[in-house]
Amino acid sequence: DHRLALAARYGDLAQLLRDNGQAPRALDYQRGAVDMLQALLARDAGNVAIATTLARLRADLSDLLASLGQKPEAITQAREALALLDRLNLPGPPISTVDVSYRVTVARSYGVVGEVAEEAKQLAEAKTCFEKAVAHYETAAAASPADGAIDRGLTESRMRLARVSR
Repeated sequence: DHRLALAARYGDLAQLLRDNGQAPRALDYQRGAVDMLQALLARDAGNVAIATTLARLRADLSDLLASLGQKPEAITQAREALALLDRLNLPGPPISTVDVSYRVTVARSYGVVGEVAEEAKQLAEAKTCFEKAVAHYETAAAASPADGAIDRGLTESRMRLARVSR
């Protein structure tokens, strides 16, 4: 569905706007992307691509809201992302590059939500998120051992987990 790709590009545009100091404008694009995919998921609840992308966009929305000082809504969005991620129930080891991509997206999303939880001093929730991020990165790394981006994500997630586990 072209709307999945469009929503993902809206999320990318929101990230660019945020990176260029236009966080309030980015918020509009990020919310639009989330709303578009939420409607798609309501019609196709079993679609892993939609659910994975929506979880990533919600995690990014949570991070954006936190950066704008909107902590209560950031936590709400983070929990929505977690609910989606926990329902994904990805099967065993990845068998294709698409499967690896889903794992990396899920791992990254757990990491973003963990950061938001850590900032909100919800360390138990942050620790759980970072543990899940590490587990998904490890699964992806086993399937794609020479991928530097996966290795960096895994290392970063392990460092964050160690930080909140102290």
